[in-house]
Amino acid sequence: MHYVIEHEAHTVKFRPGYPETDFKEWWRKQQPCWRDGCSSVSVKVKSTENLTDARLKRYWAKERKNPDAFLDCPDKYECHAVLIGIVGWCSERKVRKVVNHHIKEVVERRNYRTRPSKGLKGSTIYAIGKYVCSYDGRDYDPWEHGGERISDEPCHDD
Repeated sequence: MHYVIEHEAHTVKFRPGYPETDFKEWWRKQQPCWRDGCSSVSVKVKSTENLTDARLKRYWAKERKNPDAFLDCPDKYECHAVLIGIVGWCSERKVRKVVNHHIKEVVERRNYRTRPSKGLKGSTIYAIGKYVCSYDGRDYDPWEHGGERISDEPCHDD
């Protein structure tokens, strides 16, 4: 195979109804994305229900018996992710507070086990999902994509 596949599990917050777009936005800020060049992301939603230990064991048992080609074969410089369930909920809001005699904008966050009917006043409610992702884990080669080489070492062409 011409590339290395890395498998990881992450918990990522997303707005209910937007698991694909919020994961893509989160992924583009992660180290493997800018290091390995995996800015293209494909997301599948397996379940938007609460994730229990029984569901997690069943998911991994099913994956071992019948490996998912979607996870095992990401394309070159691409990330594939599957949302397998929700592990919690949170509400967040930005507020201004005095910190060390300076007014700063801070994020207040409150976590919940189940979906709250209403969170903090003026806050946004997020689901915290468990994603399993796989991506092309080799180092990004900008020359392969017509870019300039960025390196501390001098380039010696013989």
